Formats: sequence, C-alpha cells, structure tokens
Amino acid sequence: MRALDGGVASDGGTDAAVTDARPTLDALAQRGAPFARGMREIARREVAGAHTTTEIARADSRDACVRVAYAANAPVSARIEDDAGAVLAERAADAEGLLAARGPVCVRRGGALRVTFVGPASLEVRFVAWIAP
Repeated sequence: MRALDGGVASDGGTDAAVTDARPTLDALAQRGAPFARGMREIARREVAGAHTTTEIARADSRDACVRVAYAANAPVSARIEDDAGAVLAERAADAEGLLAARGPVCVRRGGALRVTFVGPASLEVRFVAWIAP
C-alpha cells in the first residue's frame, strides 16, 4: 500500500507501528491529583474487555468516598456503582475522564464501591482511584 501524503503507509498489517496514545498510569495519577486533594490513592490498574467491573473500595470500618480518573483506547461508558448496583457517577462516550468530577461519591460503612467500563470488545482501560478519608 502506498501513502497518499508521502509518509509511511500502513495497511494495518504486522508492519504497522503500534502506538498507545493513552497516558501511562503515572501520568493519569498526576493528572487526577488536583481533583483528589485530601484523598489517598487506592487503585492503579489496567483492565481489558468489553465489560469490566472492578471493586475499588470496601467501607469496612467507616464511610468511604471515591473518585476515579481513566483513559481508554476507545470511547467508553464508565460508572461508579455501590454494591447494590446503584450508579453514583457516570460518563458516556468519552475515551478519558474523571468520574465524580463535581465531588467524591460515597458509600456507608459496610458497603462497597466498584468501577465499571463498557465499550468495544478490544477495550483497554487504565484507571486510578482515590479514597477519603
């Protein structure tokens, strides 16, 4: 295949250079830090699949409040839910974002919080979560 612009042509085969434009987990943590003042980091992960759910906090001894920054390789529906399935924060059709941007979402003592990402089968998401107190 010939490039029309005089640059390197790519037909998607094994010769094509693969780049990942998503920020690293470290960069994602740095980007989200201003929104997580007074909170501590509790999760730094990469997940893959069309529908992934990961528990990020368990409020064993006291109430817990969280925020999550994420970056995906495709637009994704992202949400924070409690253990009963209630959606506490949600963003749709964004490849990057901050869940609970207006303020942390919380669960009472004894509850749990999880983050869910839904997108195409090739979905890969990096996320960092913070908790307070």
